[in-house]
Amino acid sequence: MSFAGKTAIITGASSGIGKLIAEGLARGGANVVLAARSAEQLNELAAAINQTGAKALAVATDVSDAQAVQALVEQAVATFGRVDLLINNAGYGVFDSIEQIEWKHIEGMITVNYFGAMHCIRAVLPVMRKQNSGHIVNVASVAGLVSTHNMGSYSASKHALMAASEALQIELRGTPIKCSLVCPAPIATPFFESADFNKMSRFASIFGMLKPHDVTEIVLHVAANPTTQRVIPRIYHVFGVAYRIFPAFTRWLVKMVG
Repeated sequence: MSFAGKTAIITGASSGIGKLIAEGLARGGANVVLAARSAEQLNELAAAINQTGAKALAVATDVSDAQAVQALVEQAVATFGRVDLLINNAGYGVFDSIEQIEWKHIEGMITVNYFGAMHCIRAVLPVMRKQNSGHIVNVASVAGLVSTHNMGSYSASKHALMAASEALQIELRGTPIKCSLVCPAPIATPFFESADFNKMSRFASIFGMLKPHDVTEIVLHVAANPTTQRVIPRIYHVFGVAYRIFPAFTRWLVKMVG
């Protein structure tokens, strides 16, 4: 896939699929702006990408800080002149019951997974409107489609991002700016080192953990070919549709799986 001449901002770029997405975009010819909280990891990645002949800019950014996100976008424009692609990939997850989960984790997931993405969207949209082009790719989760025990808080944050994405798609209709939504199942990345995977519902990973490279390839494909929604694996899309049509049956099925 070619991204020659494009400039992309990738949040959560220091590790996991964010790092792989950044590397893939750079291989495709894009200028990549790497955003995450870890300056050291970002600088290492930027140096590695620059050594290949591609162009990378590392900007340590906390997406929960609207001013920091605005500065990120301004630095991207100052360096590369434009922003063609935003990959909202930064994420945070902790799994526990509504009753037992600590409030700081509830607040953290909403702040990073939803508010963080919204900060980025609101910062890049004026740039994209001015240049009359752009593509926003929001990475949500299958947990935003169907929730279950110990995943209520995480699901709420991802469902919020999904709802905002659907609204944005309508608001951007008829313009050259696109918004795509990607909803993967659990991925075998360092993300689950901070999340207590043992408390995750078996339903969430019934088809196993996804391979990072497989998800990365799909995100890159979506980045090059805008789509309304892409669920990974596609079987989870069936559960999402079933939940809307047959909610009682779907809840029973989720409960039986555990």
